Amino acid sequence: MKTKNKLYSLVTTLTLLGVSVAFSLNNANAQSASDKEDGIKLNCNLIKVYKQCPHKESETNKEAYEAKCKSWFVKQRDKFCKNPTTFAKHVTDEFSKWDEKLKTLSFDFNQSILFISADITQKATGTLYYEKGNKQRLRLEQKTPEKQIIWTDKKDIYIYQPKENIKESQAIHTMWDSWLTHQGAGYLGIMDFGNYSQVLQKHAVTDIELTQDLTRLTLSPKLNLSEYKLTLFLRTEDLFPVKIRLIFEDVDSTVTLNLETLNINGKLVKGIMEVDIPKKVTILDL
Repeated sequence: MKTKNKLYSLVTTLTLLGVSVAFSLNNANAQSASDKEDGIKLNCNLIKVYKQCPHKESETNKEAYEAKCKSWFVKQRDKFCKNPTTFAKHVTDEFSKWDEKLKTLSFDFNQSILFISADITQKATGTLYYEKGNKQRLRLEQKTPEKQIIWTDKKDIYIYQPKENIKESQAIHTMWDSWLTHQGAGYLGIMDFGNYSQVLQKHAVTDIELTQDLTRLTLSPKLNLSEYKLTLFLRTEDLFPVKIRLIFEDVDSTVTLNLETLNINGKLVKGIMEVDIPKKVTILDL
């Protein structure tokens, strides 16, 4: 029983490591908002329209084509300025398109978990890999404070803690749904690479703010708006998440993870997604 409890604590330790997809933020020169409606703050001059110009390019009259497109973009921008709620829908619709566009992802990370009342911060670093083929697979390698590796295909989850003395190494296996149940609904919003549409369906947009480089989208669960706040920091250029923050107000804690190297849809090292726990390590099923 002691061994089982020790390994289960390993799951708890990794909960906040395998669930935060967040990225570095450098926005000291962000411009102030000029419009506000229902928690939506916009600077109209910064609005980017992600849809393609509907006019067909003409080889004989490119200047006329460019003028028509410019006029169309200005009208779209002005429409969003007058109705920020429409702009919010525009952002969420475009953000959801990453469900189809995202095939692979890898990045190095450093993460902090802040327990505000206790004034305690826990930090970790590592690398995360994601692949969407016939099935979605994720591998997370924690390097500090101690080495731990997670593999999951959203059906099973394996957690391995290697040691120099292989006899001291630990590994567990459990079902993804069971593991996720113990983590709380907020983690689904951070773990669901390639399932952004589902995340948005289960959350309400409570705030959106447009700055020079980022579009900040704050979500709360529809069933309980006060349970937690999930904030997505999206690159304004393509609305890819570059930072995600999860705030649990009831326990006064904040999870943030910063990206150091981002590789979207690049080639992953062959075999990196395979579970490779040494045969000499006993895998405990929970």
